[in-house]
Amino acid sequence: MPTARMEALRAADANSADALHYAHRPLVEQLDAGARQLELDIWYDPRGGLYADGSTDPAMLQPGFKVQHMAEFDNRSNCLTLV
Repeated sequence: MPTARMEALRAADANSADALHYAHRPLVEQLDAGARQLELDIWYDPRGGLYADGSTDPAMLQPGFKVQHMAEFDNRSNCLTLV
């Protein structure tokens, strides 16, 4: 989650911010380390733009599957689309 968004959340609700503040290693690193089971949160966006608010990535305006832990909240992750 971008720093500014986390700071805004922390100002509004520190407990929720703490619960959401975590990260995983990039998928390639996880696989190289031996992980063979992955969980991704996939959201379908048939027309594009459904989850684009707050994102500067043009991929969020395209139709397809988006990868977000919480739809419309973490749309600046390092893996936005399934493909």
